[in-house]
Amino acid sequence: MSSQELDPKTVETIFDLVKNIPERQLDNANTLDTKMVQVFSAAGVVIGLLGLSSGALGEAPWITTCLISALFFYSVTAFTAFLHLRPKPFRRSLHGDSLWNETWQLTQIEVQHTVIADVAKAYSHNRLLLSKKARTLSIAVFATAIEVVSVGLALLLSRFV
Repeated sequence: MSSQELDPKTVETIFDLVKNIPERQLDNANTLDTKMVQVFSAAGVVIGLLGLSSGALGEAPWITTCLISALFFYSVTAFTAFLHLRPKPFRRSLHGDSLWNETWQLTQIEVQHTVIADVAKAYSHNRLLLSKKARTLSIAVFATAIEVVSVGLALLLSRFV
């Protein structure tokens, strides 16, 4: 696409709107990571509540079932936290080293157009990673909720044994 086909005002407007999107997506990923750590920490505290219980936890089969359920869902939370928090290759927009090497011979409008095209590719790539992070966070929250119910039920039932 030549510079005659590009409207400078349009390119400038789009460039201003999108230039920081990959960085904002990375911030969103960090926020999701923080939430996952909080959920996993809560799941650990909940499983630790079993230590506060009386010695009657293993005496009835329904209590044992609740304990196995709690342990299973804690394991689900731990596994999804691992999947969620492992390093993933987020794409960022062109930076100083690659920007110069790839665009030094272009006009200002062409450079902006190149950055816009790169941001569009990065956005698509990062959107998929953010979607996966949101899904694993939802699974961990659900598993922790079931774990809380299982532990609470086990503790409650142990009082009646």
